[in-house]
Amino acid sequence: DKLFLAETSGSTGQPFKFKKNINWDTMNRATIIRSYWWYAVEAWEKNGYFWGYSFSDSEILKTKVLDILQNRFRSFNFNKQDLKRFLDKLKSASYLHGYSSVIYEVAQIALELGYTPKDFPQLKELSCINNQITKKLIKN
Repeated sequence: DKLFLAETSGSTGQPFKFKKNINWDTMNRATIIRSYWWYAVEAWEKNGYFWGYSFSDSEILKTKVLDILQNRFRSFNFNKQDLKRFLDKLKSASYLHGYSSVIYEVAQIALELGYTPKDFPQLKELSCINNQITKKLIKN
């Protein structure tokens, strides 16, 4: 089986590099696309993405091209001006993908900025990955 190098976004401070089996990765991506169909979402619909990317010039260019091809916009920056720009784009997106803790924090900031769920009428699905929202994160 063919293997390729993959790495995490490095949100913990250090990206984790590992090899992936291309057959497994293909099946995983197909499963994700199938799950979109459960919510009447097509993979090519406009989507927001909370995920980092490499800082090398070639990887940044590759990521930007892939984002264009997948009708995806992303944010890995938490200043309010960038988040407001992201949230304004999200108003016309079908789904949002990212770490659950990040989505939770951005939702809190969105409320502070005056956004409500009604501002996102096209949003059909939140696809959360990798971590959980703990009681420590939730602010009452």
